[in-house]
Amino acid sequence: MPLDIQWFIFALISNGAISAEDADSLYQSLEGTPDLESYAQLVLDRMITGLSEEDQQSVLEQVQAVIDYAVAQAETGIGP
Repeated sequence: MPLDIQWFIFALISNGAISAEDADSLYQSLEGTPDLESYAQLVLDRMITGLSEEDQQSVLEQVQAVIDYAVAQAETGIGP
């Protein structure tokens, strides 16, 4: 699993946004070795289901912050 996705999952689980089981299930649902963008989009789609447009925008901004964090952490070359 790519480091950026590892950090993305780590941050989401640490903040209680998703469970480890959900993270693994979502990752396994993507074929091959997905990139962070594909994985994050799948997570985002699941998180915003049933939310108002305003709440969806808030979640999108939060997920983007987690993506930025994950990419920065992955650049260190060290896993979570």
